[in-house]
This record gives sequence, structure tokens and C-alpha cells, in this order.
Amino acid sequence: MILFYLLVTVMPMIRHPLWSDFIGDLTVIKYLGIACLIYAVVYLPLRATALRLFATWQIRFFVAWALLVMFLFLRYGDARLPLEVSPLMSFASLLALLFVTLTVVDSLQRLRWVLLMAIGSVGYASLHLIREWQKYGGMAAGYRPGWVVGDPNYYSISALLCIPIAIYLLRTKQPTWERFFCLGAVIVTVIALTLAASRGGLVGMAIGLLVMALHTRRRLTMLVIALVVTLPLMAVAPSSPLPRIVSPNQHDVYAAQHRADLAWAGLRMFQSHLLTGIGPGNFKPLLGRFADLDEHHVAHNTFIEVMAETGVPGIFLFLAAIVATYASLERIRGARETNPELVTRTAEALEVGLTAFLAAGFFVSAEAHRLFWLIVFLSAALVPLAAAATPSASPSAPPAHTPATPTAPR
Repeated sequence: MILFYLLVTVMPMIRHPLWSDFIGDLTVIKYLGIACLIYAVVYLPLRATALRLFATWQIRFFVAWALLVMFLFLRYGDARLPLEVSPLMSFASLLALLFVTLTVVDSLQRLRWVLLMAIGSVGYASLHLIREWQKYGGMAAGYRPGWVVGDPNYYSISALLCIPIAIYLLRTKQPTWERFFCLGAVIVTVIALTLAASRGGLVGMAIGLLVMALHTRRRLTMLVIALVVTLPLMAVAPSSPLPRIVSPNQHDVYAAQHRADLAWAGLRMFQSHLLTGIGPGNFKPLLGRFADLDEHHVAHNTFIEVMAETGVPGIFLFLAAIVATYASLERIRGARETNPELVTRTAEALEVGLTAFLAAGFFVSAEAHRLFWLIVFLSAALVPLAAAATPSASPSAPPAHTPATPTAPR
């Protein structure tokens, strides 16, 4: 299980000098993923309950979408694209991640440790980003760090997914060390999120805060606390998304117009290839056919890129998986009186993080972002954990295989 925890911790670090390095034809992180897959196969017959891989609609829709993407790439994709960086490999690895997650996250203890690893992964990535800002940008306004994490925008969506998890874990019964761990991760992540200066990240954070406020009866108090904590930091930080929105410079205005041009090009691609799209991975190389742009870029919009590359069937399955995830999380939240506290709080956190991610998804192409799909897969893993708790269960004795607090990762 320690291999899976390690896999979760490296997900936000796209260009880490160790994990992104190639050994033979694969990166180190892919070898780690293969090791996790082998562990899951070995562990499968040892589970206390049988694995029901397709028990939830979000998983059914995701698998259908992933298979569609792989088929469309084989049919319409660029054959010159190296296999290891192709959509075929990306979605094959996501299918493997799905199987591993639903196989090994089969207890409250393991769920809690996976959540802690996700929080810690973004916290550690935040330290990398802060160090890059300190070393290369310093107090220079406009510098946006983000090499190890791939890009400041991709870091931001990882942060938006994991900050709510830390906040909601703080509302459960925790050992003292875990409480300090979550608090520390939130602090460094908010600082790094500010320095990343992602306008999409700021929009996502605002939407996430609104959803978080809706989860509590003290909505106004919650919003005031959030604004008091975050707005002063963003107002004084030299590299902050707030000035980029309030008083954009020439580069910010150009970037906004460029994103609009990319969006219109993506819509033209979708209109001209409604049934199949232009093919996964083809947005960048075929952009010149649909827009008068000298440089080739991704869409910088998750939904438009999915529409352009996979057509009507692709965007339908993608959105259906998201809607089904919300429905599943809402059912779990609605049964809070019979669920273990950790399951309910996790469902709330995943819903907040998912909403923030989707808002930021209008500014970045992240349809294959691993942390995003891990959240979707964890929403499915919550279902059997919630079903295992019944009203007749003794409140003084936790169910078997579900310790109240983690002792050590297995």
C-alpha cells in the first residue's frame, strides 16, 4: 500500500527531476504506477469484500469515455506522436489508476491515509513553487514560478482539489500531529497559490469558497473568515492573480485575447467534426487550420478541448461522469446520520474541490489531470464505505477493518 501512497504524493509534480526522468521507454512515475498495479492484482483476492468496479455511474461513464478517447486516437491521432506521451498511454494509465484506487482503498484507515498523502503532495509541491519564486523571481512583480509542478495553472488546479480536503479533515477527530499537518499544508498551499498568480485559480477558489459556505449553516461567517485570510495576502503579494484581474498589463490583455482566439478555434473544430472530433492530441498540430495563429497551443479550456478532440459523444460522456460524481457525493452527504464522519466530510471536501477545479477548468486544459480523476475515483470508493455503515451498528465500536484514526500507513 505504501507504493500507492507514494504514487499519490508525486501526482502534482509533473516535471520533478526524479519522477519525470525516463528509464528506457517509460518515466519513473510510470514504473511506480506499474508496481501499484501489480500490488492491486495481488491484493484483490485478499479484500474483505468483493470489488464492484462498475457499481457507480461515474465509473461507467469514465471508462466509456476513456475507451472512446483511446479508440479515436488510434483512428485519428497523430501516429508520429511518441507512445509514452500520447493520449493512448495517458488514458491507459488512468484506467489502471481507477482499478488500483477502487481495489486498495477499501477501509476508512486507507481512505484517511490517501487523503493525507494528497494533502501532503500539494503541500510539498507548494514548497517547490515557493522556492522557485524565491530563487528566480524574488520580489519581481509578474514572475510566475512553476517548473517542477509543470505550470502555475496546473499547480493551481491541484491546489484547489486538495485544500478543501485538508479543511474538512480538520473538522473530524484527529491526532494532534495530523491537525498540525493539515494546517501547515493549507498555509503553504495558499501562499504558493497566491504566488502562482493564476486567474483561473482565483476564480476556482472563489467558487469553491461559495460551495463551502453552502455546506454550513454559518455561511456569512465562513465567507468573512475566508476573505479576511486570503484577500490581504493577494493584495500585497507582488505575484498575485488579483492585480492581473483588476489592472491587467499588456501581457495579461494579450493572453486573454489569445485564449479567446483559441476558444473560437476549438468551437470551429467541434462544429466541423461533431461526431468524432478532430482526434485526441490533435488540437495543437491542427490549430492553424482553424485560426490565424502563428503558434500552436492547447485550448487552455478543458471543456472546449474535449469537445474539439472527441466531438459530441466525448463531451457527453465527460460531463456525464462529472454529473454522476456530484450525484454520488450528494447521496452520501444526504445520509450523514448513518455514515462514518470521515466518509461524510470526504464527500463534502471532494464536492468543493471538484467545483473549484471545474471553474478553473475554463482557463486550462486538464481533462487528463491525474489528481482530478483520483477525486472522481475516490467518490466511487466512498460508496461501499458508506454502505458498510448501518443504523444498527454500535456507535461505540467501529466496524471491522476501519480504525477510527490511522496508526501507520500499510
